[in-house]
Amino acid sequence: RLLNAGADKISINTSAIINPELVAEVSSRFGSQCIVVAIDAKKVGNQWEVFTHGGRKSTGLDAVEWAKRMVDLGAGELLITSMDRDGTKQGFDVALTKLISDAVEVPIIASGGVGNLQHLVDGV
Repeated sequence: RLLNAGADKISINTSAIINPELVAEVSSRFGSQCIVVAIDAKKVGNQWEVFTHGGRKSTGLDAVEWAKRMVDLGAGELLITSMDRDGTKQGFDVALTKLISDAVEVPIIASGGVGNLQHLVDGV
């Protein structure tokens, strides 16, 4: 409904985890340019894991593999939030952003941790 109502883009997070084919369905109908898949990630051991519910519920999904799958299904952009940094004002988790950016060919929006202007510069 939002796209039919004039929204340029929509963000999908938990709904994509519950039903990944939703990304393909919406992308095929409206185009990948309007599909942003939001990925909330936390470092667990040596890997980045996808979480839902504000970082409280683990999905067991590897964030990099999930990002690749979402792009394969039609996501035109990814919104990557480091749940470890969100709200800390300590700066973006540049390592997470780079890891996913290097793995996919779509624009990445970094989120989580900005506390000053230099953090924004560091994120670019």
